[in-house]
Amino acid sequence: MSRAATSITGCSVHRFRVDLDPISKMFTGTVNADIPKVREGRLDLSAGPSLEDVVERAKPAVIRLKGLAKSGSGFLVTEKGVIATNAHLARGENSLLVLLAGGQQLTAKMVHIDPDRDIALLKVDGDDFPRLTLAATSTVRSGETVIAVGNPGGGMPFTVTKGIVSAVGKFSAAGPGIWIQTDASLNPGYRGGPAK
Repeated sequence: MSRAATSITGCSVHRFRVDLDPISKMFTGTVNADIPKVREGRLDLSAGPSLEDVVERAKPAVIRLKGLAKSGSGFLVTEKGVIATNAHLARGENSLLVLLAGGQQLTAKMVHIDPDRDIALLKVDGDDFPRLTLAATSTVRSGETVIAVGNPGGGMPFTVTKGIVSAVGKFSAAGPGIWIQTDASLNPGYRGGPAK
């Protein structure tokens, strides 16, 4: 599949083309999703692990991404090397350099870009990657603690920030879907990284 797009910045027009493999060919592995059970009309949101435990488990699945002119973060969602990140980070790139928390470097191919939701899926070769469990937005509540793991440009890699969830809901001015607003400090380079 091929996708062409035009981007206008200032007075310049840039055209780019990205050849994408079919998602059915590239999306392999198992995605873990933590969907809460509803009992008597209420979600079970009992206390979970400490923030330190969450960070320790999450960091191995968080990756640093580098393109020709931009960098950011992403995270592994399957053991077979499927990575989620922001579409605006991946747009215009045929591949991105992947730096794992352990120092290993890999090359990721573009699999799927959803510009409306600003999500991109990438794929690296390999097996048995650490991965994060995806959660339903219905479990996110205003006021709860949130952490973000990312790679701020020019700073120490794989850093963590903490804040609260400020709001959850639709925000049509930003795009479709459910949006989660947080006051956690997100520096350049955190884009595409996970939050819990």
